[in-house]
Amino acid sequence: MAEKLTDPNKAAHEIIQVLEDGDAIRNDGVRLTAANKNPWYVLATIYGEQPDWAIAWKHDKQLAAKNRRAWNGWFCDGLSEADRADRAQKTGLMPDDLKPLSKDELAEIKKRFAARMGRGAKLPLKDKDINFSEVFFSKFVCFEKFVFENKSNFHSATFNRTADFCSSVFMKEAYFRRAFFKSHAGFASVTFNNYAGFRSAHFCEEASFKWYKDRENNKAANPVRFFGIAEFSSAKFQSSTRFDDAKFLTRVPQFHAAKLYDDTVFPTPDNYTDNWPPLKGKDVMPATDQKRAYNRLRLFMNRSLQIDEEQFFHRQEMRCKMALADWWHKPFYWLYAWLSDYGNSVWRPMAWMIAVMLSGALFMLWWQGAFTFLPRESSGFDWTLGLLGEDDPWAKLREAFGWSISNTLPFLGFGKLYYGELAKDLAWPLKVVGGVQTLLGYVLLFFLGLGLRNRFRLR
Repeated sequence: MAEKLTDPNKAAHEIIQVLEDGDAIRNDGVRLTAANKNPWYVLATIYGEQPDWAIAWKHDKQLAAKNRRAWNGWFCDGLSEADRADRAQKTGLMPDDLKPLSKDELAEIKKRFAARMGRGAKLPLKDKDINFSEVFFSKFVCFEKFVFENKSNFHSATFNRTADFCSSVFMKEAYFRRAFFKSHAGFASVTFNNYAGFRSAHFCEEASFKWYKDRENNKAANPVRFFGIAEFSSAKFQSSTRFDDAKFLTRVPQFHAAKLYDDTVFPTPDNYTDNWPPLKGKDVMPATDQKRAYNRLRLFMNRSLQIDEEQFFHRQEMRCKMALADWWHKPFYWLYAWLSDYGNSVWRPMAWMIAVMLSGALFMLWWQGAFTFLPRESSGFDWTLGLLGEDDPWAKLREAFGWSISNTLPFLGFGKLYYGELAKDLAWPLKVVGGVQTLLGYVLLFFLGLGLRNRFRLR
């Protein structure tokens, strides 16, 4: 059934009214609860909300640090020393920053919590799900370096201002299904230890899933990392989207039916396993599903004319195909990879072509007795190749390399012109080598042309 909209000219998630108590009414009629009524938000801002002027790169950092200490001290109370050190490493904090709250700290926090939530209100339970679903965040939200130890639910939450989750860690599932980010969405250097669900989320401005850097260009402790499923299917991105240096360690992110902005960046390392999952391994996404996910990303890069990125995801698809292929098909994929890096390399087919020419020429010289491949002690190896005794010391060398080049590059046409008579009198092993060179030459020329086409973005 289609959603009944208050204003047909606006999207369903648009806020059409903010009530006196802070609640908000969406265009589809859903009532969102004011953040100040949510116990988890009150704990997250126990020492006060950020001022109205605050944004991610300009806010009250001392206040943010005090709020973070209260949240992390409360939810990390039952952790072992090893677990506390693990969370500290993931967020870039010190283990002592996550130690249990002191009696004085806890008393102060409980007092402030009761003042905002009402007498008798109790702090959220440490072992229960963290629930921010259908919450209306009217102010800048600073969750920087927060530890979300339990399952976290931000389903249908609306962030009317900047949302900053930089360097936070989600130890269990994180649900942002249908969440609406009206301003900057900062997820730089976040660690998603489990499922990260952004299905049908809406990003109006920049969405940052990159490695966080401050204004002095200092990097955070870690890049953004997805240890589990990264689900962005049906999400909408209306501005720059950055996954620079993001690490998808076990699964390729899902962007099926998503609307990506043209200015979307993904990591494309030389060694793909630096940022993308291997093809096999424990808890690793099956190659069949990886292929479908890479196909979706390749098609997007093709439409947005990001040719280098398109080629990267093409190579990823081919690696998946090779893993899925029957054993009798695998050699073709291996050759495709070795000879041309799946059609992406220019230097690789050129190097193979030079190797084919050199091998043919040396074989001819060896067959004619011009030199031997054996070491000096066995044969008295002559580094002059046995050619200096001739009137023209380079005659045999020119003949061998000319013959080899004409075999490898037959389209040049000088093979019959200069070596037609020579070819008639050649021994059958040399004829076989020449035929193989011609076959390899055509194959390598094709890969060279394919590499040049892709390298220079020819269509």
